Amino acid sequence: MCLSYPLKTAKQSLLKPKKRQKTEWNFSASSPSGKRLNTKKEWAEIFKAIKGVREAGISPCASLGIIDMEKAKELKSAGCFVIIIIWKQLAAFLKIFAPRTTMKKISKQFRAAKAAGLSVCAGALIGMGESISHRIELAETLRKLNVDSVPLNILNPIKGTPLSHMAALPPLEILMTIAIFRFMLPDKDIKLCGGKEKNLRQLLPLGILSGANSLMTGII
Repeated sequence: MCLSYPLKTAKQSLLKPKKRQKTEWNFSASSPSGKRLNTKKEWAEIFKAIKGVREAGISPCASLGIIDMEKAKELKSAGCFVIIIIWKQLAAFLKIFAPRTTMKKISKQFRAAKAAGLSVCAGALIGMGESISHRIELAETLRKLNVDSVPLNILNPIKGTPLSHMAALPPLEILMTIAIFRFMLPDKDIKLCGGKEKNLRQLLPLGILSGANSLMTGII
C-alpha cells in the first residue's frame, strides 16, 4: 500500500530554516512528492514558504515536478534561486521507470527554468545497474544542457522497493564516479546527496577529495 501525505504548510516548512538563520546553511529546499502540484492552494503555500526562506537569509530551492514557463517565472518572482529537476535518464537507459522520450519533456523544463532566470540543479541516482559508460553519457548530457548544480544520489537498496535486489555499489566505484563527473563538469557544483553515508561510510570525506564540493543534509 502506498501512503500519501498532504503538503506541509508554509509555517511548517519554515520551522527549520528559521532555526538555522545563524548557521552555515546556504540553501533550503522544498521538495513535495508527486509529478506536480495540482491546486492553487498548494502553489500558494510553496510561494509563501519560498518568500519566508528568503527572508530568513537562506537561498530557497524547489523540486516541484513538472513546471511550465509561467510557473518558472512565478517561482523566480517569489525569490526561488534554484529549481531542482528530477532526472531519470539512467533509469531510462535501463527501461526501469521512464522511457527515453521523457528527455524532450525534461529539456523543455530546462529551457523554461533557464529563461526565467532560475539556476538549474539536475543530477542522478547511481547504482541501478547502469554501466560506467551510462554515467559518462549522463555527465555529457548535463554538460550540454549547462546545468548549474549536479546532485549525485547513491542507491540504498531497501526491501519492498523495485530495486531491492541490487547490490550496493563498492565505495571505490562511487569515488571514481564522482571524479569522472568533476573531470567532465569542472566548473559545476557537485553535491553528494542521498545514500552517501550508507554507501561510503568512513570513506565519505574522500568524496570531497574526489571532486564533490558540497553535501546535502537534513530533512524539512
